[in-house]
Amino acid sequence: MWIKLVGCIVIMGSAVLLGMYYGNCLTRRLAALRQLYQAMQLLKGEICYRHATLSEAFTEVGRRCGHDVGAWMETLGRKLMDRRSATFMELWLSAVETISRQGAFSQEDIGLLREFGKNLGYLDLQMQENRILFFMEQLDVQMKELLDTMKERQRLYRTLSILGGCFLIVVLL
Repeated sequence: MWIKLVGCIVIMGSAVLLGMYYGNCLTRRLAALRQLYQAMQLLKGEICYRHATLSEAFTEVGRRCGHDVGAWMETLGRKLMDRRSATFMELWLSAVETISRQGAFSQEDIGLLREFGKNLGYLDLQMQENRILFFMEQLDVQMKELLDTMKERQRLYRTLSILGGCFLIVVLL
């Protein structure tokens, strides 16, 4: 009897923690999108007003941001300075794959990042500024969509995890 009770408690606890984990993934994604938006504002300033090269701009933005996105950009800036024969696009895609492994961004966000880097290194100053502004608008749309659905989805994750735990307990008993 006690073993069944302990098993039920473990199942419900695990189910609730799983629901909380998926809810926190949405919060982490929103924070990462906000960090990326802030970094893009700084990048635009570095390129447009300081007339910095991409390697200098990414390194400086990385230093000033100081969070996961900042560390990612600083690493990209250093790789751009040290590049041997790799093109900007190769280094960009490699950096995007690195940040995608951290798990905060969705596949749609990663697709936007890949698309952003395709034309960044080959454009004049005005076109780079327009490209950054367009990317910032896309990030803004992503953040608004996430904010609109986040509370409902978090509640859904918690509710379904509790119901799933109850269902599993009933099936196993």
